[in-house]
Amino acid sequence: MKTNSKHKLLITTTMLAALLVCSAYAALMPNVHAAEMTVQQKGLAVSSDVLGFDLGKYNVTTKEYPQTSAMSYLGVVPQ
Repeated sequence: MKTNSKHKLLITTTMLAALLVCSAYAALMPNVHAAEMTVQQKGLAVSSDVLGFDLGKYNVTTKEYPQTSAMSYLGVVPQ
């Protein structure tokens, strides 16, 4: 009878310790997500990293076009 009681106590203690460790890990995890790069940032990164341009020497501006104009060129919708 005593060994059965000790066995239950051991299992209960192990389960509670595992639950405590899991909840502490979840509570201490940072809730930060990486920011996504915009299309302009990706273009500038490609220009400097891949093509090797020194963007400090140039006056670089980016422009974002609305989605509707991206689908057509000079008012002509591609077929």
